[in-house]
Amino acid sequence: MDSPAPHHRRILWAISEAGPLSRTEISEMAGVSKAAVTGAVKELIAQGLLHETDSIRGAGRPATLIAFSSGSCLFAGLSLRPDRSRLVLCDAVGDIMGTADLPSMRTPESIPPLLDAAIKKLARDTGFDPDKVMGVGISVSGVVNAGQDTCVRSTLMGWENVPLGKMAADYLGLPVHIENDANALAMREKLFGAASEAASFALIDIDDGIGGAVFIGRNLFRGFAGGAGEVAHITVAPGGIPCQCGKRGCLDTISSLRAMKLAAGRANLKETDFDALEAAAAQGDPAAVEILHAAGDALGSIVAQIVQMLNPERVLIRLSAERCNGLFAAVMQQTVDANVLPQMRNRTRIDVAKTPFGAHAAGAASIATHRFLLAPPSQERTS
Repeated sequence: MDSPAPHHRRILWAISEAGPLSRTEISEMAGVSKAAVTGAVKELIAQGLLHETDSIRGAGRPATLIAFSSGSCLFAGLSLRPDRSRLVLCDAVGDIMGTADLPSMRTPESIPPLLDAAIKKLARDTGFDPDKVMGVGISVSGVVNAGQDTCVRSTLMGWENVPLGKMAADYLGLPVHIENDANALAMREKLFGAASEAASFALIDIDDGIGGAVFIGRNLFRGFAGGAGEVAHITVAPGGIPCQCGKRGCLDTISSLRAMKLAAGRANLKETDFDALEAAAAQGDPAAVEILHAAGDALGSIVAQIVQMLNPERVLIRLSAERCNGLFAAVMQQTVDANVLPQMRNRTRIDVAKTPFGAHAAGAASIATHRFLLAPPSQERTS
């Protein structure tokens, strides 16, 4: 299946933004004539990307709605972490059709053949023809040049200037796009999740490391060199704990799950993971309270700066843990409230939730979906 033509893209974008639409609504939202919509929709239905669904009744004759077809084409997403990798297959509406856990893939040269074999196996295991896979997204922690599909730097993976996109695309014979993992997660939230109706939002992804992403005017904002949203290495404690990036006192050294676990170990706590810390804090353990308070306050100071500077509609905090509404989140919210003008704070919704299973890999698949169906890369803002 070829990449959609420009007017097809506008139609697919409209349906992605608003859900099932009538042909008249598609014409109005996509800025395409009714005659062109009729022809394009017919072609997209023939390709299996769209289908007709329930009719709606208004003052005039019933109008048939047009929607994406589930399973019509697939997009693979690979999430790379130092200790694990996860692969998913998603359809054009973001539904996860299959998931596989893969071993660590630290050596860039080993990834393309392993990925190729894993995608084909997962497709067959879930009952799909591997030829239905139209594109691949790969998410990695660090700074990514998405235009060149290159990982510029990943502290966690130990990579610099790795052209993984071209390497994988040459091997797989498919479009392959590399993306920062927080940007990928934000793209999924924009296309299929909590930010689907937001024109502007920020996302902070808290796992062993911390990532950030920003959407402005419904477009991913990358910054001049692709580093927009890189909140992990903002200094929050000058002269503090050494960071993997070479600086001291970065947000990552206080508010990441890894940092809190290390702090719990230094405090000689028996249980050191985040959920155990929250449970201990709820029982009044002073060491657990101190660790979570410091982490929540540091994160809150960064969220406050984001709200004050960008005034987004929403800030999404995604946490790879079960206890998402404990002391850590409460302190973060209190710090934001204390450091943002009330008229701005009251208009920005802060949403703290658990990172769903497979979300980073599904986010990578969303990047591939976005590139294939919805918008050419030039629509992603760099300034």
